[in-house]
Amino acid sequence: MHILIADDHDLFRDGIRLLLQKLADIVISEAHNREGINTQLQQTNQPDILLLDLDMPGVGSIAAVQEICTYAPKVAVIVMSGNDASNTIDACLSAGALGFLPKSSSTDDMLFAIRKVFSGETYIPEKLYDNNPSIITLSPRQKEIYTMLKMGNSNKEIAHLLDISESTVKQHITELFRKLSVSNRIQAIQKSFIIQ
Repeated sequence: MHILIADDHDLFRDGIRLLLQKLADIVISEAHNREGINTQLQQTNQPDILLLDLDMPGVGSIAAVQEICTYAPKVAVIVMSGNDASNTIDACLSAGALGFLPKSSSTDDMLFAIRKVFSGETYIPEKLYDNNPSIITLSPRQKEIYTMLKMGNSNKEIAHLLDISESTVKQHITELFRKLSVSNRIQAIQKSFIIQ
C-alpha cells in the first residue's frame, strides 16, 4: 500500500508517518503543498491513498479536492481537517473523496479509515453518523451527471460533454432523482447526502 501524506506541518506529517509504520507492506510519500501533491500524482507509481489536509497551501477548498479527485481518479482520497461540520464532510465526499478524518481522530480511527478506503469503501467517523446526511450509492456515470447538474449544465450540454444521447441523460437523471427522493434539479442540488 502506497500512502501519500499531504500536510503543511512537518510535525503532523512526522506523527502520521510514525503511526502508519504499524501497517505492514507500506510505502510512504510526503508533500507539504499542492505542487508536491501534483508531482506525486504525476508519477507512474501513483499512491493508493492520499491523506489530504484540507487547509494546506494550494488546497483549502472543496473545488481543490474535486480537482485532485478528478485528476487522479484511481487514488483514494481521505480528507483530514479540524473542521468536522457535517456540511464540510458532505461537500468533501460529494467532491470525490472516499473518506473524511477529523484531526482529533485516534490512531485506531485513522488506521481503520485507511483499511476501509483501501478496500473501496467510504469512511466517515461513526460518532458523526448521527449528524450526517444519508449515504447514497451512485454509479460512476450518475456521479458525473450529478456534478454537471450542480454546475448548471442542461441535458443537452451534459449529453454533448459525455458523448451520449440526450434521452440517455434523461434516463440517468430520472434514476438519480429516484435515488435522492427528489422531483427536480433544484431539490437534487440542495439535497444533503453523501455519495458512495
